[in-house]
Amino acid sequence: VFGGGLLITIVTLLFMPSSRVIFGVLTLIGSSMLLMIPCEYLFEKISPLLGAVISFVTFLFVKPVNDGYFGFGKMELITLPREWYSSLFSTYLGFPEQGFWSTDYFSILPWFFLFATGYFVYRIVFANDKECAMQKESSVRRILQKSICPPLGFVGRNSLLIYMLHQPVVYGVLYLWNMFSKIG
Repeated sequence: VFGGGLLITIVTLLFMPSSRVIFGVLTLIGSSMLLMIPCEYLFEKISPLLGAVISFVTFLFVKPVNDGYFGFGKMELITLPREWYSSLFSTYLGFPEQGFWSTDYFSILPWFFLFATGYFVYRIVFANDKECAMQKESSVRRILQKSICPPLGFVGRNSLLIYMLHQPVVYGVLYLWNMFSKIG
């Protein structure tokens, strides 16, 4: 997933610099997946409900980090030092350097905390899976895995590939449309 984000960054920088994607959603998801490796040991020791609440409240508190502060909404509680907003690496973390822009920007802070919220919600939904070890699957999992619309199930199972292909396909169709509309 992280590699897909890197590929999108390279392609947009080379072929679409006016629409460049730096630290987009795939980079965030891949980075969050990698961050979960060391975090999972700690997170497994926390009650899923408590973890979900703490992660979500932390997400809300850290959400304005890109604007230079921590707080809730427009309520600025902690002003962050401008020196933190000084490099491409700080931009990746959530402290965008002056002049940075991207058409798709999802920094580690605050979005990792929303990712962690999803981890804990998953644990809440599938809390009985360990207790249902003798059964083939838990009832919650059976309900969620039952496809009520097979085409949507296909899309869900292939979402990364579809996400990676949708932009080139859309641009290709629009390019052909534009080319043929000039002819006719």
